Amino acid sequence: MEEINKKLDRLFDLIIFVNKENIKSYILQEITDNNELQLYQESDGIKTINQLNVITGISTGKISLCWDKWEKLGIMEKISVGTGGRGKRLFDLKKLGILN
Repeated sequence: MEEINKKLDRLFDLIIFVNKENIKSYILQEITDNNELQLYQESDGIKTINQLNVITGISTGKISLCWDKWEKLGIMEKISVGTGGRGKRLFDLKKLGILN
């Protein structure tokens, strides 16, 4: 199973490499606010909504709305944690050249 996961990760990396400009353009079309770009980047599936509120200054309500929107757009996945959930970005904005 571990070998399959490694191959899938490699395949995902290749897809991103081939489609980098399209993915970058799509994300910049959908996320136009710099604070929201930072929120997207920091949404790693580990940080809580309250931690992201402190980091970005974006309200917890708006963070939740952004996560829902991004999940529908296919650029984020929701992770169940305890009784709640967290958002996990699918693309690294630094690797795409969107953030430094």
